[in-house]
Amino acid sequence: MVESIMHYSLTKIEDLEAHPENPREISEAAKSGLKYSLESFGDISGIVWNERNGKLVTGHQRVGQLRDAGARLDPSGALTIDDAGLDFAVRVVDWPEDKHVEAMLAANAETIAGRWTFKARDHLAAIRERNAGLADRLRLGDLTQRMPEFRLPDPMPAPDEPRHESIAEVIFGESHREAVVSALKPLSGIDGITVNIS
Repeated sequence: MVESIMHYSLTKIEDLEAHPENPREISEAAKSGLKYSLESFGDISGIVWNERNGKLVTGHQRVGQLRDAGARLDPSGALTIDDAGLDFAVRVVDWPEDKHVEAMLAANAETIAGRWTFKARDHLAAIRERNAGLADRLRLGDLTQRMPEFRLPDPMPAPDEPRHESIAEVIFGESHREAVVSALKPLSGIDGITVNIS
């Protein structure tokens, strides 16, 4: 029996629907910075080359890896790896040096990027289970240092000191508040568990 695979059409911006399991979120402050970056420089997430000075704006590491893999520039201006059938677009801009440097910083600014949510840990565990080699080659294990964490509370105080009422304490910054609330909310319905987020 042949399995039927469904495909969607991309005809309008509403078709670019967010995946419900996306393990990234963005704060309002970062969203504002990202908006300004897009308005100022356009999409600088790929390979961008400045024809005014002949230098890369973004994609330095990608181009290095592609060069090592034998990529060549085809007549359309894309980097191509023939053996793999892969093409990588190169965006060409005409910017003065100050705008070039501003765009390099914006492209690498973690302050206007998304941040990891608790979903990332689940996805990482599933990838390790399916293909541990892939997780290792992509260095996905290193991501755990940037993900929100759970921590057990300090040891129980002596009988004459105030006691913790919670079993576990969630440690997170304000930037992870929404993810923590959505992760813990289902627990509040379980007998004997009270979730108090302040």
